[in-house]
Amino acid sequence: MAVSNALGSNIFNISLALGFPWLIGTLASQTDIRIESTALVWTTVILVAALLLYGLLLLIGKFHLQKTSGFLLVFCYLLYTAFQVWAEYQGLNTGATPMTPTPAPMYYGGGA
Repeated sequence: MAVSNALGSNIFNISLALGFPWLIGTLASQTDIRIESTALVWTTVILVAALLLYGLLLLIGKFHLQKTSGFLLVFCYLLYTAFQVWAEYQGLNTGATPMTPTPAPMYYGGGA
């Protein structure tokens, strides 16, 4: 019951927290919302792999998660977080150039 509660509430939160504002935004502007992310495919692959790993761990443990399963899932989460940070700094998430500091714009006072 706890597993279904944890998974179900996350799916509901993602659907409502992302879907509802996007619905309002598209209805208000009458335009599509474009997501410019080349890492979306990788993120989806990682999500499906994590889901399959979770299901496999449940089957192996006869629907009881072991301590080693928990450590493995936390380790996978840390790897995923490290990948996302690396991808952001490499510019993979937007297809743009790697993240580099940009100088602040200079404003010169003009006189009237």
